[in-house]
Amino acid sequence: MTQTISAKTPFPFGLGFNDTLSLNWTAFGIGERTIATVDNISANPPGPTFTNKAPNAEVFPGEHGQDVAIGKAATFTMNGQGATVGIDYQITVSVTFNDGAKDAAVFLAPCRAA
Repeated sequence: MTQTISAKTPFPFGLGFNDTLSLNWTAFGIGERTIATVDNISANPPGPTFTNKAPNAEVFPGEHGQDVAIGKAATFTMNGQGATVGIDYQITVSVTFNDGAKDAAVFLAPCRAA
């Protein structure tokens, strides 16, 4: 099941974490734009890895129970195996919108469990 995350709220994870996440972009005031591509996801320092990067292809419940429309979130799989317990990772998600504009969002992901 996809977990919804917010750039404003830290997302604690463990070394065994391997799940799909969706970063809801509507809080950033994107208006009518939609995410065309999820260009890059990186961790600083390096540790967790990211695959299956794409705009959300279906409506899902947001962090406050609201519907998140198609193309309004960056969806990806995060794997915690390369992380280190006790490290706070800064995750940067870069996207391109349907109008060609580019943007990036950052969220904090502390590794707290083995």
